[in-house]
Amino acid sequence: MTTDAGIDLVVYSPVRSEAATARVKTVERAMPAGGTGKLTIGWNFPHGCPAQILAAVSLDEDKVWLFTIGVAQDLGQQHSSSGTWRLYWYTDEAVGAQARGQSETSDYLLEARADSLFLTVQ
Repeated sequence: MTTDAGIDLVVYSPVRSEAATARVKTVERAMPAGGTGKLTIGWNFPHGCPAQILAAVSLDEDKVWLFTIGVAQDLGQQHSSSGTWRLYWYTDEAVGAQARGQSETSDYLLEARADSLFLTVQ
């Protein structure tokens, strides 16, 4: 896109004969929670995101997760009064039951979600 309207990609599905808009958020690597805690991977996106899909990218893991914006908001653990959601999870599965671990997000990986988002007729 030529301007920053909150949409980074438009994906056309020939099966559905329709387009979907996507916001792409990228992180280079996992970071310690709170600066000193267990490693987390996460992305910020605006409350009023106009895209239909959030594509969350981890460069060091070479992975992409696809969420509808509604699901990303439901899974977002933090949202601020300044207008942003924070979607994140721990990369270490030993963090305990009260925190989301990366294994819980495997259903949202690109290879698991692309068909249902773009290739299945609704």
